Amino acid sequence: MSTQTSQTGGNAGGMSQSRGNQDLKQSMTDAASAVKDTASQAMETVRGSATQARDMAQQQFETVRDTATEYWQQGRERAVELERTLEHQIAAAPIKSVAMAAAVGFVLGIFWIRR
Repeated sequence: MSTQTSQTGGNAGGMSQSRGNQDLKQSMTDAASAVKDTASQAMETVRGSATQARDMAQQQFETVRDTATEYWQQGRERAVELERTLEHQIAAAPIKSVAMAAAVGFVLGIFWIRR
């Protein structure tokens, strides 16, 4: 009888250990799955944030580009306007314009010689 009891007790202990191993494996699988799900969610959050940052940067770039284009066009228009104004002034008083150009050249020449 004692042999049967030890064998039965041994089987009960073996089944209990096998059940414990299965529970441990299931717990490990569940934990790994939870970590994997959490990592996937974190990756999606990071991707979403990166997409938002890229979109914001793109919008800022477009705004800066548009503003720079507007300033360039305004500057060009002013330069053309200045050119037209000078042409009209020169046409209206050619001798006065030549005298002023000579005076400016003379002053610049003096500064250049002093260096």
